[in-house]
Amino acid sequence: MSMSRAPFTLQHPFLIEEELIPTYNPTKFYLVHIGEVFNNRYQVVGKLGYGSNATQYVALKVYTGSASINKELEVCTHFSTVQSDHAVQSCLRPLGDHFEIKDPGEHNIYTCLVHRPLGISLDELIPLLPDKVMNSEIVRMTIRNILAALDFLHTEAGLFEDAEFQEPIPRKTLPDRTIYNLYLTPIAYLVRNARAV
Repeated sequence: MSMSRAPFTLQHPFLIEEELIPTYNPTKFYLVHIGEVFNNRYQVVGKLGYGSNATQYVALKVYTGSASINKELEVCTHFSTVQSDHAVQSCLRPLGDHFEIKDPGEHNIYTCLVHRPLGISLDELIPLLPDKVMNSEIVRMTIRNILAALDFLHTEAGLFEDAEFQEPIPRKTLPDRTIYNLYLTPIAYLVRNARAV
């Protein structure tokens, strides 16, 4: 019989995790508890990450009460309709389920997305490597996979096709150059918030 230990509790003056985000507001976040069951089906077993719009638990992403997830849902729905023989198709992380929950006081509604768990991230891999450095073979393989994913998103999923024509990117035109603002396509929105996925 194994005995469980009490969790290590940090003192209140120290800020940790999402508390370090400049725009953090605890009233926006649903207070998830390890062991809690969502939608009578999904039990929280651990926290994977956090961001300003969501906190990621193992395969369950709980958005803040004020976050709009329309773009992510739109992209996930679109991915489910793409029929392709492209090698990257099998690497897509399909949306398993989505639902809404209310906080105990029923003041806020939170949207939850359910995905299958991902593998290790590059941030988690690097400390495990010799000298904590990616060798050229790993860098080449990573870049090849990123380029293959971008090729799939452009040629098969059609995410980048007419974006500039539908919603032109704000720009500053100077005599010798043009400077473009960052354009958040649905996939760029996901990549920018990938640490929460």
